[in-house]
Amino acid sequence: MKKSAETPLPPSRNRSEVPFVKRKLRNQQNGFTLIEVLIAVTLLTIVLVPLFGTVVAAERLERRSERATQALLLAQDILERKIAQLKVDWTNTDNDVPAGVGLPTGFSARIAIEEAVQLAPLDVKEVAVRIWIPDVPDPCELTTMVARRTSP
Repeated sequence: MKKSAETPLPPSRNRSEVPFVKRKLRNQQNGFTLIEVLIAVTLLTIVLVPLFGTVVAAERLERRSERATQALLLAQDILERKIAQLKVDWTNTDNDVPAGVGLPTGFSARIAIEEAVQLAPLDVKEVAVRIWIPDVPDPCELTTMVARRTSP
C-alpha cells in the first residue's frame, strides 16, 4: 500500500523518528559567540594598526608640504619686494628682509644680491632668497635675474 499525502504518519515513540519538519530546534543560536567576536576584533586590529601608521605619516607629510608651500610663497613675496626696491634704487644691495614681511615663528630668511654680468646695454643682478623651515635641513630657494638698461 502506497502512502498518500493525506495518510497520517504513524505515532512514534522514539523522538528521532519524528520528521524534521515537526521537530522544533531547542538550541537555536541567536547571535555571535564570544570566540567569533574575539576573532573579528583581532582581524580588525590586524588591518587597522598599519593603516593608522599610514595616516599618521601622511599627516606629517602634509604638514611639511604646507610649511614648504608657505616658505615658497614667503620667498616669492620677498623676491618681488626686492625687485621693486632695485627698480627704485639700483645701488641698493641691502640684504635685510623688506619692511612689511613677517616671518612665521621658526622660519628664517637670507637674501643675497650680487652683480651677475654686464652685457653691453644691460646691467644684470642676481637676487636669491633662501627660507629655512623648522625641522627641514635644506632651505627653499628662489633666484631670479634683474636687468636694467645702462646709459650709452
